Amino acid sequence: GRGFSSIKGLRKRSRDLTQDAAEELHTAASLLGIRPPGLLCSREVVSPMLTGLISPAVVLPSDYQSAFDTPEFRAILLHELTHHSRRDLWWSVAARTLGCLLWPQALLPTLARKLEQSAEESCDDFVLEQNVSPGVYAGCLVRLADRLKKQWPTRACAAGIVGFRSSLGRRVQRIMENRAVRKQHLSIKMRAILASAVAIGTVGALTLVSVRATEKSVGAATTSQGVKIDLSTPELTVRSFCQALSGKSVRSAIECISGADPKAIPEKMVNELQGQPIRLLIDTAVAKIDGDKATCDITGKFAPDGAMTDGKGFPLKETINLVKTGVNWQIVPAKNVNMNDQKMDDFISKISYILSNPNFMQQARTEAKATSCVSNMKQAALSSIMYASDHKDMFPGKTVDLHKEFFPYSKNMTIFTCPETKKYFAFNTALIGKKLSSVKVPSNTVLFYEGSGGKYSFIHGGKTTIALADGHVVIADPKQATKFVWNP
Repeated sequence: GRGFSSIKGLRKRSRDLTQDAAEELHTAASLLGIRPPGLLCSREVVSPMLTGLISPAVVLPSDYQSAFDTPEFRAILLHELTHHSRRDLWWSVAARTLGCLLWPQALLPTLARKLEQSAEESCDDFVLEQNVSPGVYAGCLVRLADRLKKQWPTRACAAGIVGFRSSLGRRVQRIMENRAVRKQHLSIKMRAILASAVAIGTVGALTLVSVRATEKSVGAATTSQGVKIDLSTPELTVRSFCQALSGKSVRSAIECISGADPKAIPEKMVNELQGQPIRLLIDTAVAKIDGDKATCDITGKFAPDGAMTDGKGFPLKETINLVKTGVNWQIVPAKNVNMNDQKMDDFISKISYILSNPNFMQQARTEAKATSCVSNMKQAALSSIMYASDHKDMFPGKTVDLHKEFFPYSKNMTIFTCPETKKYFAFNTALIGKKLSSVKVPSNTVLFYEGSGGKYSFIHGGKTTIALADGHVVIADPKQATKFVWNP
């Protein structure tokens, strides 16, 4: 929170730049085919940075005119705008959110660092593709890193041309040895891995379903094969639920959930859910009954199994909803699991949601694959727009080997394919030989799509990905897909 507050205050105290600087910004933005963000300068920063999720702006140090010559200034703007076009700030915030939310998943911090690392290298690659001298650019990075020593807290909530000093040497060596191979797909792969971590980690880490409760929390004895459950009161239902999870009896736990079927959950999912035990200490459990409905307020602590010492762990405070069916009280699961929610005040309700949805894991994996497909198609769309920019605003005049025509702008043929089907994205043939500027409504006109012959393939859980002529990508169901047009 402190970092975001610092950024907000910094922007309020910053001032707009000169017209010459604004023109350089617009020129750089046109190379990327994006709308330029704001451009500010401040005496409080010593190195350029991109800030703002909703209203982005590049903030430069107040001495930028004397600190950087024209080639260096252009390289800096290109780097920051590449972060903006790739939405790196959003990915960084998502990675940090997941790190808090899925804290038991040990691989997430490593994946987040790799994501930021590959993002910086991708931005370096694009800058060098614009005929910027490697020597000039590498020297600029080194000087910026030296200026950056005192500004880590603020930059934790921003993306800049110099990120972590520990990776600077490798970046400079990579630039000077001319090994910047323009692999912008690297960060896309990292994003796909991060999305997969959400899918698997949400099941394995967020759910925390193998709960080990103390005798204070649960009164009945547990076994590895099953547990005794008591659904006679709301408090006992909650305790039985925790006890069942503690005893690694997922099916017994499901009996405590309203609307759930213990027999419906696949054995494979049961085994995965039982793989990461968590110790849960319930200090208090107080129920309020209103007819056939009730709430149970619980307080306590939780931590990974074996990590809780001297009763210390992460605080847990939750109000659990229950409903009475016949003579039994059962937990009402959450309506959905919000992967971006850092709060733990509906901890057990989320676990209940997972256990009451046998198809959750498959749905999560499908969503992860769709996310990866969107990333690929976004890069494919950007490549085609850059091609048009270099060819008098015109798309290729032939339908054969279109992907090879766009390849020089991506240096990676895999971004033109769906990671799930391995099939090439189809290009809207109505745009063959057409000028991009002739497209009347770019935000509504198909550029790339999954399928062939002008027909969509709805392969991602009944949905398909579509890139539009303005460069953005959507995931659409059959009804939503009908609103997009083919003819420019």
